[in-house]
Amino acid sequence: MVDIVNLSDGAELPNQLCLVRCVFTAATATGAEGILRHEAGGRVTSTRHTVSSGGFTAVVMLQPGNNRIVAQCGTHTCTRRLTHTPPDTDKCVRLIYVTCLNEEQFQGPKGMDRSANAAVRRIQCGALALQTFVAESLYEEGLDRKTFRFELTPKSLPKVHVLELPLTLLEVHNQSEERLWEVVAMQVLSSHLADGNCKYLAFLGATRYSNTAQQKVSSESEVLSLTRGHVSLGGGGLALVGTGALYAWPEHHTQLLSALADTRGVDTNTLMDFSGGRGSWGACFGTHLGSVLHELGHTFDLGHTRHGVMARGFEDMHLFFTAPLLHCAFSKHNARAGGNVRASLSSSCLLKEPLTFRTDFIVRQQQPSNINMTIAPLSHDTDTATSSDTSSSDAVDPDSDGAGTGLRSLTYKCNLG
Repeated sequence: MVDIVNLSDGAELPNQLCLVRCVFTAATATGAEGILRHEAGGRVTSTRHTVSSGGFTAVVMLQPGNNRIVAQCGTHTCTRRLTHTPPDTDKCVRLIYVTCLNEEQFQGPKGMDRSANAAVRRIQCGALALQTFVAESLYEEGLDRKTFRFELTPKSLPKVHVLELPLTLLEVHNQSEERLWEVVAMQVLSSHLADGNCKYLAFLGATRYSNTAQQKVSSESEVLSLTRGHVSLGGGGLALVGTGALYAWPEHHTQLLSALADTRGVDTNTLMDFSGGRGSWGACFGTHLGSVLHELGHTFDLGHTRHGVMARGFEDMHLFFTAPLLHCAFSKHNARAGGNVRASLSSSCLLKEPLTFRTDFIVRQQQPSNINMTIAPLSHDTDTATSSDTSSSDAVDPDSDGAGTGLRSLTYKCNLG
């Protein structure tokens, strides 16, 4: 028998990317093949998956309205009819890729497409995953599936704006984390991107890891000492994160699960190891993705906790997406009267009791909860900061709207309170 354990028939989902957990109740040999079929809008797509740990996970992009998914292994099938209803709210999370005056590329291996277009596609994929994580985690807590909304492109993908800072790469590297947060906040709120209905999730493309001496890197502090332009701060209306591990992110949702399971070792002579000491590309992607959600959580007024995503539980993001069954040894913490939490299948364990718990990867001089996006005008005669945006993963014109203005010409100040 095969069962889709996280989705009930007739379920309504606000998230576009649907996570499907298929579990086989009868003995099925590891290595057997499972098939997932998705039917929507007159189109049918099928994907094949290898059975492991008693099942497999898959992701599908839902179409607005009615969708039908069928899981199959051998002669056994399981069907779910789903409805995708996007969040109905004016409020949204606005995604931004931040570039410099003289550099729009993020850091990655030689031969990789590291352009602003590639960054946009990777951010789109990661954003869809985070939207799904929030909805599924709330559901496993016995609540309705709810999640944040993104602006969408004509291709129904999260819209990522491209914003150019009036600073060179070197000038960015000479700024502290807190100052970079201020600068980006000033640029956003003095541009056409300013909107009281938005929270901002910004990715700084200027993060650069340099180990020219090819020294052995054995600790997180050593990784950070070799990295410039790394930011991990969230609070008020802005979460700003670095892109040191963006090279490990996939460009398409069909690559999401394989990217999280990527066992390639990180070459610390040339690439930032953001894996929490695990050393693989997949761990870099999972840890980086989880840390983005951590900082975004601060913009939703979530403080640090003893366990879970708002502590170091975000390091286990890969388990949430790749494990068909998530056994939680702390199911008593997840019990909710009248809820539908499964004692043996609780993805919310990532929010309550992570498998790993370490001190924060980033040693902060000031906690994100103390950072407020408070804007005070200094004068009225100034040039507006330039920016460009892309409505899809089509070509970005980094030269549009000029080259930007000097930082001193901005008329806003962000207060760290």
